[in-house]
Amino acid sequence: MINFFMRIRKQLADDNKPLKYLRYAIGEIVLVVIGILIALQINNWNEERHQKAKEEKLLIELDRDLASNMTILKDKIKHEKKFIKENTSTVEHIKSKKPFNDSIGLFLNHSTHIEKIQFTSSAYESLKSVGVDIISSDSIRADITNLFSTELPQRTIWIRDAGMNHANLTHPYFVKFFEVDDFILRPTDYEGLLKSQEFINIMSRRKSLKMVIVTNLETLLTYIESTRIKIQNELETF
Repeated sequence: MINFFMRIRKQLADDNKPLKYLRYAIGEIVLVVIGILIALQINNWNEERHQKAKEEKLLIELDRDLASNMTILKDKIKHEKKFIKENTSTVEHIKSKKPFNDSIGLFLNHSTHIEKIQFTSSAYESLKSVGVDIISSDSIRADITNLFSTELPQRTIWIRDAGMNHANLTHPYFVKFFEVDDFILRPTDYEGLLKSQEFINIMSRRKSLKMVIVTNLETLLTYIESTRIKIQNELETF
C-alpha cells in the first residue's frame, strides 16, 4: 500500500501536478490514520475480551468459594443447634438432680471446646492480586469486598474470642468438679456440682451465646446466598 502511494506520488511529482499530488498525499495520510484507528480499536476489543474472560473466571472461582463457605456455615449452624438442644437437656438433668451418665459427661466435655470457624478465601486473594476493579458490577464488587475483607474475618475472630472468654469462665468449674476419662468428663464431686447454681448459670449462658452465634451465622448465610445469586445472574451475561 505504502509503495503504491509512493509510486503515484513520484509520478505526479514528475508530471508536475502538485494539486493532484497534494490530494493523494492527503488521502494517504487519511488512510494511515484510519488504519491506526482500526488497529487501536481491534487492540481495545481484544483487551476488553481478555479482561471479560478474566472477570468471568474470577467470578466462577468466587462463586465456588462462596458455595464452600455456605456449606461450612450450614454445618456450623447444624452443630450449634445440636449443642443448644443438648445443653438444654443437660441443664435440666442437673437441675432435676438426676444421676450422672456418660452422655452427660460426653456433652460436658464437648462444651469445653474452643469455638472456631474457618472460611475459604483463595478466590478473593486471587482477585486482590489482579485488582477488584476487574469486576464490572458495582454491587457485586461491593458485596465481595465486604464479605471477604470484613464479614468473614470479623465473624471468625468474634466466634473465637467469644468461645475463649466463655472457656475461661467455665474452666475453674470443670477443674473443680470433673476429671477426664477416655474423653468423657466424670465428676469427682457430683453432689457439689448439683448444688452449684453458678455452674448451671454458666451453662445457661453458654446456650445463650450459641443462640447468638446461630443468629449471626444465619444472617451471614443469607448475605452470601444473595451475593451468589447476583454473581450467577452476572455470569449469564457473558
